[in-house]
Amino acid sequence: AQLQRPWVSRWLGHARRRREAVAAGGPPGGAGGVGGSAMPRSYRKLLEEARREVPPETQKQIRVDVPRTFSALPEELQPRSRGGSGGLEEAEAVLERVLLSGEWLHGNAARVDIGATYTQGMNFLAALCIADLWPGEEGEAAAAEAEEREELAFWLFDLLLTQTLGARFFAEWPPLLGYHVCTSCLLDLAPEACPSLAAALGDEFDDVVAMLSCRYLVPCFVGLLPTGPLLSLWDELFEAGESREAFPRRPLFRWFLGLLRHLEPGLAAAASGL
Repeated sequence: AQLQRPWVSRWLGHARRRREAVAAGGPPGGAGGVGGSAMPRSYRKLLEEARREVPPETQKQIRVDVPRTFSALPEELQPRSRGGSGGLEEAEAVLERVLLSGEWLHGNAARVDIGATYTQGMNFLAALCIADLWPGEEGEAAAAEAEEREELAFWLFDLLLTQTLGARFFAEWPPLLGYHVCTSCLLDLAPEACPSLAAALGDEFDDVVAMLSCRYLVPCFVGLLPTGPLLSLWDELFEAGESREAFPRRPLFRWFLGLLRHLEPGLAAAASGL
């Protein structure tokens, strides 16, 4: 049976509002403003600039990462499982364009001290934005819709990076500053959330939390959760970002600690038996 996708209309709404805000003069790429009035405010113009200016080594890394990306998504969301000849190949081309445009936009953002840089893991974030909005039909009408959905997927990706995670999460310098701040906070919170596991692992507990933080937070749980829970988490992330909550990354903390607590009895028993 075809996957029912009631959340798509909400995600499209987030993306359209982000696009409209930028077109109306809001800062593309972050809350601090980027490049003044000369900064392109349309996806197609961003893509044109990106093809000319993104460094060749970054473009090469994106091309290397793209083919191994969509297989990490839940099967129901992978483009090849949704019909349409050449669905996966087309989706990978879209992913490359979205990542390239994002790198140019957020790389230019660095000029005013709010910039992110392409990091492995971003490809999974963009892939879920693309795959979940993918039309999945064929014909001229579907082709026109696919072009619109590509642009909306880009603005959804931008919303996640700039208003939920924050540009510092993937900062070029200090490297991944926002991510490391999140990990530091989790190192403080995890012993209280999982005291049995902390006791069982002793000095190794911090290493385990740091390892899991990298695995879970960088891709925002893509590749780790099944479809329903993953999309519920991302619903929370987009809502927190668009509503500009004081701490929009809170859902990542809540889900990380909740999952660790759920696994605590088994992990603690296994650690105690070593």
